[in-house]
Amino acid sequence: MSELQSIWNDIKSRSFIEAYIVLFLGLAILIADVFGVQTENAMREITLAVLATLIYLNIKERREYAKFSKSKDIEGISAFHSSRDSMPKFDTFLRGAKKEIIFYAVKHSTLIHQYLGVLKERVEAGCKVKILLMAARDKDGNINPNVPDIDKQRFMTELLPTLEANTKALKEWHQTLSPKIRDRVEIRKYWENPTVTYTVLDKDEIHGFCMVEIFIPGVPLFNLPHYIVTRRDNEENFKIHIGSLNFVWNRAEPL
Repeated sequence: MSELQSIWNDIKSRSFIEAYIVLFLGLAILIADVFGVQTENAMREITLAVLATLIYLNIKERREYAKFSKSKDIEGISAFHSSRDSMPKFDTFLRGAKKEIIFYAVKHSTLIHQYLGVLKERVEAGCKVKILLMAARDKDGNINPNVPDIDKQRFMTELLPTLEANTKALKEWHQTLSPKIRDRVEIRKYWENPTVTYTVLDKDEIHGFCMVEIFIPGVPLFNLPHYIVTRRDNEENFKIHIGSLNFVWNRAEPL
């Protein structure tokens, strides 16, 4: 979706309307100054331009966080997204973590290729991190039988070499962390064929957040639906999801 279309959608739905009013007034004054209205000095135009830019960036940030807004249509669910395209940006909520981040997925390719830098920032800021990755092979070199099954069901072509490469990448990234913070990160491998993935932030805090991706056989990854559960919106449902995640974590083996 283009930025102009996003602005138009905000206006039609009366979202952030007060911010847009201030933005448009600031732009109108700036344009008037530039095209004929007497100007005391150039700093006035610069100030207005900076103000308009800051307001617009605030609108973009609020639009992103609005995707987390509570859905009144589904009991116990804070938000529902029909595909990855409608999800908030991954780094937006990672940077919101204060104490703990937990990842449970099959291969973590997006995390490894795009967000390890952000993750390191959070670890350096004091966050503990837990990562659950599917095991590629057992200690004797035998392939995890769930790997070819996932290949067939979920359009994950060449899952085995990807898992092996990503396992190696996570180990190497972990070793790049300074000894002072390395103990804040724990990586484990599991064997089961998962039906969901979890991304959890600050599970023990009032603002605890859990994003769940639902695996549907035969559906490409980017079309998989997601829903969000928060402790603030429904603590009982949130605890059920965290209990499920703890069950998988406790059965998993250190990488």
